[in-house]
Amino acid sequence: MSDPPTSRVEGRGWLLAIGLPLVLFASLYARSIPYDFVWTDHTEIEAGLLIRPPARWAAAFTQPMYRSAAALGAVQPYYRPVKVLVVSAVDHVFGRDPAAFRAVNLLVGATTVALFASLVLLLFGDPRAAALSAAIVAVHPVGIESWVWIAGIDHALALLFTIASLTAACLLVRGGSPGRRVGLGALSVVCLALGLGSKESASAGPFLLLACLWVLRRRAGGGKGSDFESRSAVAILALQLGLVAIYWLVWRPGVLGTVGAGTPPIGNSWSLHELTVLASWPDRIAWLFLPLASTTSDVTPVVREILTPSAWLGGVLAGSAPLVFGLLLRRDQPMAALGWLWIWIAFAPTSGIVPLSHLVAERHVALPAFGAALV
Repeated sequence: MSDPPTSRVEGRGWLLAIGLPLVLFASLYARSIPYDFVWTDHTEIEAGLLIRPPARWAAAFTQPMYRSAAALGAVQPYYRPVKVLVVSAVDHVFGRDPAAFRAVNLLVGATTVALFASLVLLLFGDPRAAALSAAIVAVHPVGIESWVWIAGIDHALALLFTIASLTAACLLVRGGSPGRRVGLGALSVVCLALGLGSKESASAGPFLLLACLWVLRRRAGGGKGSDFESRSAVAILALQLGLVAIYWLVWRPGVLGTVGAGTPPIGNSWSLHELTVLASWPDRIAWLFLPLASTTSDVTPVVREILTPSAWLGGVLAGSAPLVFGLLLRRDQPMAALGWLWIWIAFAPTSGIVPLSHLVAERHVALPAFGAALV
């Protein structure tokens, strides 16, 4: 007996939503597999700074990313055990072959793009919008540092597990049997934990989830019999927020001895630092929508005057963000509204307000680019 027409349409919708972005992703990135090691790949991977034998894999979760701070001549602000575990496992199985490492990076990237298409389809039920959003992510140059640069796999893994956590949580709140809800809830929390173990920017996950839950509740109407489990939503959100709190207040400082990156403000001056940060925002947000040039440079012009136009523009941009969100809602554009909200939530951890080892880098706006795709 054949499936009813609605099932066939739904199946074609999923194929469109996932298939088109994956084809684009493969056509752009597959050619990079034969590339050699580059930049910090030489020290972290080729020289083995991150590589650990299987007997020491479990210890990576209670140690800083680098085995010796003396190897860098600096403090260690990084806690990335999932990155250490993945690159060590690839080295153990395939040897120190750059093609093997890069193939794993690209597999992570392709899976992320497919999951994002699935998430958009779950949120809005529109295969064309899901395909287009994921396709924009697939072709955006923001992915180069995460998916081609081998040592950038921490960023790639953080993206993967953040999107996977959101997708599992959104499936959870749509209901189902108790066993299914427990399984999806556990999967969502585990993925968030792995994201945090990949890179601290995954801390945006619970707040992105809150925005996604708003969309689902809005679509479902929130009434009796709606396709939205309010208690499940509250439970998974509370679990995720609790996990992030434990990560920042207990686990990370317990391993590194510090909550932040241990980086001083620019010029050892907070006023100078915040002015420079604000002045960097217009270019960084604009580049998400018009990535006309791509660079690996992390050089930032230092802004010393409060009347500098770029600093004022950065402040206006941030201050007007809620107004833009409200305007999009009034115009009945929930996808664009979610995208705009997503940008600012995902941008917060890497915006530079709290000093980072690098104030600007294209990889820092990889997760906000998913929001720009929605817009």
